[in-house]
Amino acid sequence: MTRTERRRWPRFPSACQVSLAVGLVLIAAVSWCARPRQVITGRVLEERSGEPVSGAVVGVQATTTRVRTGPSGRFVLPRPANDTVRVVASLPGHYISGVAWRAGQPVTLTLRQHPTEDSEEYAWVDPGADPAAPENCANCHMETYRQWSASGHARSASNRHFLDVFTGTDWHGNAGVGWNLAADHPDARPVCVACHVPTIAADDPAAEQPSRAKGVAREGIHCDFCHKIAGTSIAQSPAFLGVQHGRDSLRLVRPSGGAQVFFGQLDDVDRGRDVFSPLYRSSLYCASCHEGTLFGTRAYETYSEWRASRYAARGVECQDCHMRPDGVTRNIAPGHGGVDRDPRTLSTHHFPGSIDESFLRASVDLSLRVRRDAETLFAETTVRPVGVGHMLPTGSPDRQLILIVEATDAAGQLLDLLAGPSIPPVGGIGSRDAENYAGLAGKLYAKVLVAAGDVVPAPFWRAVDVQSDSRLRPDTPDTTEFRFTCASSSTARVRATLVYRRFYKQTIDEKGWPDRDVLLAEREFVAPPRAEPDE
Repeated sequence: MTRTERRRWPRFPSACQVSLAVGLVLIAAVSWCARPRQVITGRVLEERSGEPVSGAVVGVQATTTRVRTGPSGRFVLPRPANDTVRVVASLPGHYISGVAWRAGQPVTLTLRQHPTEDSEEYAWVDPGADPAAPENCANCHMETYRQWSASGHARSASNRHFLDVFTGTDWHGNAGVGWNLAADHPDARPVCVACHVPTIAADDPAAEQPSRAKGVAREGIHCDFCHKIAGTSIAQSPAFLGVQHGRDSLRLVRPSGGAQVFFGQLDDVDRGRDVFSPLYRSSLYCASCHEGTLFGTRAYETYSEWRASRYAARGVECQDCHMRPDGVTRNIAPGHGGVDRDPRTLSTHHFPGSIDESFLRASVDLSLRVRRDAETLFAETTVRPVGVGHMLPTGSPDRQLILIVEATDAAGQLLDLLAGPSIPPVGGIGSRDAENYAGLAGKLYAKVLVAAGDVVPAPFWRAVDVQSDSRLRPDTPDTTEFRFTCASSSTARVRATLVYRRFYKQTIDEKGWPDRDVLLAEREFVAPPRAEPDE
């Protein structure tokens, strides 16, 4: 073996080299430990008394870094990423406070109590942009305003469906057509107004006729109203759930004398008028308008449905789905004092729900399986709610999901249904082309109310009973088998269609509304002729 062919063994460091390396590591470690750590220290005091505040939440603005003050009002925050940050403190009942911090300097934050009065003389802030009215919401929060403007909240007072049902008019303004809550229960009209037109004055004629609402009241459930909510009676006693509605169950703070207050879910907005409220991160905030026993009928029960679900047990709140961040918005008041934030921390104000078709489609899945034997075609459908923490559909008992299953032969003729459910009369009697489905193979997912004399469907204010409740339960798929007569020599086509309908077809036709069903999902399967066995 030549010298070049010999194995090259690695050279190990000498003892001197090892000692030198260890020494350098020890010196670096000692130097790092000796370096002063730039933590943020300080105290939180009550402005009026000067006393230390215990239990205040303190953090670095636009981050998730948060600690609570101890009995002496003192706090220590971890070292921030930047040497110049803003430190904020919040405590229920007080305005959010903030100060600039610079490296090595302790800070003192003072918390000032906000007004607690609710003045009937308060003038509501208009949500729309207006340079001549500097307080208007959209002047600073334009993107949030755009989101809200497209929501059902923005239309709650002017929604034509609501007004037609409330006053008995039709789409063309004709009076005395169909359902008329105001005529049936004249004294109960304020119940509807409490949710749909919550900022209307008690002596305003629009309290009896919402279509007459003017000014900010016509904006429905608007910014200033939502951010004036300090509490709810439901929090004090569950007995109020569904009994007190909308504004009547909410504790508002409308200060007088030029003072201002806005409640919200961000705990670090330190403009001097903002108050952090944990209520804004809770489903309880939504319960006043989304739970209601009216005229003896449990008409709206979305909050109760959520509370009984596994979503509530896991801490998934209404806001997590219906105010889910859009992932794009970083600043809610750009150019007007707003700060850049992680988009995942800013809630959308579009409130996607029953009027958002893409949101509806994402909330449900439809699957179809087809097989056949000698003379029978079998179609199995599964309708599965996806990430829905309440019944589907929920809210108004007039809402429905309708599954239509149509099996046809090679000539396009409907095959006879041998076994399986068919759609009841409330699905609409008449032409299939006019979106009437009664008698077709399929299912209705709805809470159907019945009035005296077995009148179906009945509005909730006339209802005496629930005829049926076939709605989808959270995380619970519904599988159904349909059987059709089908000759083995014929090609068969099966189409399963799932649609969403906001009102019963009878009401839509009677009121002359231009409503169309919302297509949520459609599945199709072609079954070739069954091969004959060899003789």
